[in-house]
Amino acid sequence: MTRRPLIQFLVLGAVILIATGGIKKGSRNTYGANSDRAQILKFNSQTESPNSDSAQIEISELFDTTGLLEKYRILVNTPICEKDKCYEVELEFFSDPIGKFLNYDTLQGQELTKLDHIPFEEADYGKLQEILSNGNSVLANYSKDELVSDTRYSEIDGFTGATILEVKNSVIEGAVYSCYTLWHIAHGPLVDSLQRRTASGFTPALVDKLVSQNRQQVNYFLIEHLSEKQFTEYLPQVLQTIENGQGYYAKNAIEKMPAPAVNTEMAQQFFAEQFKELDYFAQVSLLKKLEREQLTEGLKQVLRESLEERSSLKEELVKGLIDTLNFPPCDIDDIPHYTAHKINSPIRIDGKLQEKAWLEAPRSTSFRDLVSGASTIHDTQAAVLWDDEFLYVGYWIEEPNLQATLTERDAPIYKDNDVELFIAGEDAYYEFEINAYGTIYEVLFIWEESYVKKGYNQMEEFNRQQPGVRTFRGVGYKNHPRGNRIGYWNWDLEGLRSAVYLDGTINDDSDRDRGWTVEIAIPWEKLEVLTGDDTFSLPPDNNDVMRMDFSRFNQYKEAPPANDSGGWAWSPHGVWDSHVPECFTYVHFS
Repeated sequence: MTRRPLIQFLVLGAVILIATGGIKKGSRNTYGANSDRAQILKFNSQTESPNSDSAQIEISELFDTTGLLEKYRILVNTPICEKDKCYEVELEFFSDPIGKFLNYDTLQGQELTKLDHIPFEEADYGKLQEILSNGNSVLANYSKDELVSDTRYSEIDGFTGATILEVKNSVIEGAVYSCYTLWHIAHGPLVDSLQRRTASGFTPALVDKLVSQNRQQVNYFLIEHLSEKQFTEYLPQVLQTIENGQGYYAKNAIEKMPAPAVNTEMAQQFFAEQFKELDYFAQVSLLKKLEREQLTEGLKQVLRESLEERSSLKEELVKGLIDTLNFPPCDIDDIPHYTAHKINSPIRIDGKLQEKAWLEAPRSTSFRDLVSGASTIHDTQAAVLWDDEFLYVGYWIEEPNLQATLTERDAPIYKDNDVELFIAGEDAYYEFEINAYGTIYEVLFIWEESYVKKGYNQMEEFNRQQPGVRTFRGVGYKNHPRGNRIGYWNWDLEGLRSAVYLDGTINDDSDRDRGWTVEIAIPWEKLEVLTGDDTFSLPPDNNDVMRMDFSRFNQYKEAPPANDSGGWAWSPHGVWDSHVPECFTYVHFS
């Protein structure tokens, strides 16, 4: 038999004393088979006797005929104490690779005794096997001092008075403290040590062996101890446990799977084939897991079909996954690209858009319906210019009946006819709205997933506890794959300049107006909050690209049969929501 250097652990409280030694062999009573092949472990283990006295624990590995771990042999030498009187018990435990107690074995010349040194009878040895095999014993719920109801008379390991009724069937008469001490060793910190040892030695063959047992407890051990890398390395075995799992196992295993494993073609093919076979709770967990992952077309199709058949799934979750499957909601091939030209002289912000730079600037195509992309009853166009200090945006809005009601800054301008501008960075985006009175509304949104990761939480101006800050899910598209945003309705972009020019009479429907124009100047230095991982420079370098959204919202709609949503945009979004940066226009700077 091949042996590694033996390490023996003497545990007293939290102090570990290490010494070398050897395993004694030769048993009187064996409750389970022993392996002929063993190797001594060389790893740290810590086990504490519940008597607050030292217990020596010596562990070795036993292998099957193929060289794979079969079980552990644990040599236990522990004192059994009552007050100041102690005697030693020495025997062997055997536990499986996940630390589950299998059986025990007495050592040659080491019979077990009860009160007054009465030897164990054959039935007592059998009863002890039953006690130690019960991982759910009531002994877990009691301290040693609670085992008996009267401690006035003390004999080693005896009934010092009367054993309490709650544990009487879980101990051997005359060996209360022996049963208690040995059970706590078999089911205490030793189990964690054995599990860590097994996990540190994972190999494909060992994992195959464990999975082939088709034991729920073993499967849970695997998913609790696999690293993120190992989840992918042993993915076939993990998927096998999900397919064969019972109860809530499939649900829990899916929740444990890291994104790299979920994103593999193997996993997605498996879930495409098995989705209908999963129970309700596993399906819900999978839907939640998939909300932020990139799905193969095959899995997308299966999920769409399955969702149609399983209307019992939570409506919000179903809607979220459908949004994810269809993300982004806009046609990415239809997203406009625009080139913004740099100008050499400053622009006067008066809202008229009559400077030469504006007259020569390329205008957008006419805005279309935000949801359907259809043409609109009135024309709207936009243009972008820039210099080293400012980003300039202009709007030309055809409007036969100029109207506005709100005059207070940051009032809900979207309740008036307005135009809106969004500027997106990697981790945050800025929203600006203005009505025909020139009243403005501003909000800064930070993606919640980036709030801590990108250090926004360290900036006082982005303290989430201040007034005017709240979580935002979206308007009509509440299941964005990036999740929620943190909205700062109290945030103002310092140095912002804006103006409107009315070509008509406001709030007077006795005549027909021609429309209005909007002019905006935004200082580059104040947009640094959007730059994130240096995704663009401020001011931009030549050929830099930013994502910006240009839209118009009306308090009226074109009469049927037109399907007017009331919102129009340069880049339609496919949903009633401007807060989808993936659908914003690409603005190239030149």
